Amino acid sequence: MQLYAYDRDKKLIFAKDAFKQMDYYCLECEGSLRRRGGFHRKDHFYHLDALRECRQNGKTHEHLNVQLYILHVLPEGECFLEKRFPKINRIADVVWEDKKLIFEIQCSPISSNEVYERNQDYKKAGYEVVWILHDKRFNQKRLTGAEHFLHSLPHYFTNMNVEGKGEIYDQFSIMDKGLRLNRLKPLPINVREPKFVEQEFKDGKDVGLQLARRRLLKSSLYFSCDLIDRYFNRGDAEDPYIKEAEKFEMVSVGRKNETVFEILKKRFFQYVVKPYQLMLQFFLERACK
Repeated sequence: MQLYAYDRDKKLIFAKDAFKQMDYYCLECEGSLRRRGGFHRKDHFYHLDALRECRQNGKTHEHLNVQLYILHVLPEGECFLEKRFPKINRIADVVWEDKKLIFEIQCSPISSNEVYERNQDYKKAGYEVVWILHDKRFNQKRLTGAEHFLHSLPHYFTNMNVEGKGEIYDQFSIMDKGLRLNRLKPLPINVREPKFVEQEFKDGKDVGLQLARRRLLKSSLYFSCDLIDRYFNRGDAEDPYIKEAEKFEMVSVGRKNETVFEILKKRFFQYVVKPYQLMLQFFLERACK
């Protein structure tokens, strides 16, 4: 399902302005489309051939709602949905033309290779990509390949539902061996306020929070109220969220720096010595009664 289509004269039509029971054509695969919608779902186009292989055909209501949310919050006239880039054969979900930013919304599985190729294609066209990953599929305990790839690149999560309720958010977590550990609460971001880090912080050397530093090494872009923004605006009175994140990172680094002997020693005490001590204490207490 999608929000834009071509009419018979190859003019771009928004779903809300289209007629029901009239044929329209997909921007990507040129397959036949019809408009539908109602009280419980926003107007959109759907493929008459439901099995047709087309990226636009796989969009969910959550996907469309995130697109419309971004369109609503960005400055009027600066944002375009489902813009076609013929030279690279791509259709971007949301384009903020004035800022040269593209928001790619992902609610279904995607390979790290496809993420890389889209980023490269849009970079050639002069745009930077911000990925919005839906937490029905992403931000789970086990990381996907795409999340591994995007770990140090601009990306956020969303919990937008079929009714259009939800938010786009950042979140601190520790990643270890393909698992997401020690997650802190979501940080709703303001997509209307992109920021670019000052020159002195571009290499990330003077940034104490490791996750923020890794991001800044790959991109100077961040958004108001996200993790990097909270770090830079923590002020003299330390931000509780940033303090908690730094604490988790220190613990994580300590674990990674442990030798094999220290790890085995800790496990031996945990699974052998401690149970034996508890059992001995139990029998001593019974004997003293």
